[in-house]
Amino acid sequence: MTAKDRVLLEKMARWARKAEIDYQAVRSEYEPGPLSNPVILTSFSLAQIGELSGRLSAELQQQYPDIPWKQIKGMRNLIVHDYTGIDLTMIQNTVERDIPVLRAQIEQILSSEP
Repeated sequence: MTAKDRVLLEKMARWARKAEIDYQAVRSEYEPGPLSNPVILTSFSLAQIGELSGRLSAELQQQYPDIPWKQIKGMRNLIVHDYTGIDLTMIQNTVERDIPVLRAQIEQILSSEP
């Protein structure tokens, strides 16, 4: 893993934790509609994760093929380029199911790589 990859993964882990924390904090206020503050707050963290994932080296991504790098970047593109078309259920499912798994995978990589 390059030094740049390490920094990017550390940032991704922080954004993943932020997405989980922010979502839990506003979960009861999760309003239907892409322009509600809770949706914007959560989506921004997901967009950041996708942006950072696109900067990781191809070597690192190939070394960890079980992480859905393409889908992570695709989520970022959807959020940034088609904000009003965001599927709110998809955002909720991503934060509730996928982000904890991704964060654990990233933390495992960081702890196992020098």
